[in-house]
Amino acid sequence: MAAILAVGFAVTAQATVLTFDDVGPNMTTIPNGYGGFDWTNMSVSDSRADYDASPGYVTGVVSDYFTAYNQWGHVATIAASTFTFTGAYLTAAWNEGLNIDVLGYRNGSLVYSSTVVVDPYAPTWFAFNYMDITSLVMQSYGGVDVIPGGEGVHFVMDNFTFNESPVVPEPATLLLLGVGIAGIGVRRFRR
Repeated sequence: MAAILAVGFAVTAQATVLTFDDVGPNMTTIPNGYGGFDWTNMSVSDSRADYDASPGYVTGVVSDYFTAYNQWGHVATIAASTFTFTGAYLTAAWNEGLNIDVLGYRNGSLVYSSTVVVDPYAPTWFAFNYMDITSLVMQSYGGVDVIPGGEGVHFVMDNFTFNESPVVPEPATLLLLGVGIAGIGVRRFRR
């Protein structure tokens, strides 16, 4: 009986990782709907592209060749219905000591806030665990330009990891589950 009850109430949280390798060619704006999110001021970069790339666009790659970055160094927003932002690999495109404010909102109210510091030399995993948010805002600023010929407060992101928030069963569903479990109990009792 306890096993049936445990199965009825178990919620499995499966992390989803967005690698950006399936978005499109270099410098493509990430389309709304990718991964179930609305994306503002985010594009993809192909580390194999033949353009004046910063080492951050190359060193920030964790999976295959593509990463996401904030277009023109602008504030980036990632929004959806309720989700948990587990974390991501972040790298600076140009500036050593780049600050990134990572803000989690739930229905327009700020509920999480962190500032991380990154460099263009290697990606760093940051675990945020922002639970039940509806939008994520990332704003980069500061640092010192250490790459000749480049400038800007762009950040590079790879392996964006999230969980969709579990659906809470409706009272009617719980009632049906309870009736089913009671029926099994009555049947066992009669035996």
